[in-house]
Amino acid sequence: MPGIKGEHYRLSTDQFNQLSAMFKIVGIPHYAIVDKHGVIVNSNFGWTQNDQVKEQLLRLENE
Repeated sequence: MPGIKGEHYRLSTDQFNQLSAMFKIVGIPHYAIVDKHGVIVNSNFGWTQNDQVKEQLLRLENE
């Protein structure tokens, strides 16, 4: 995706449907935090300030 930084993945319809169900995706873009054990910690926090996301990630890092 030109001009948009980060990792991007192209999904088939089946893959998208599976992820939509798993993460309860209702719109795009969708943000989720998955911990180091693969557990979905926050699947629907919408647009959040960077400081709040950083705080969540640091808290998980220390667990």
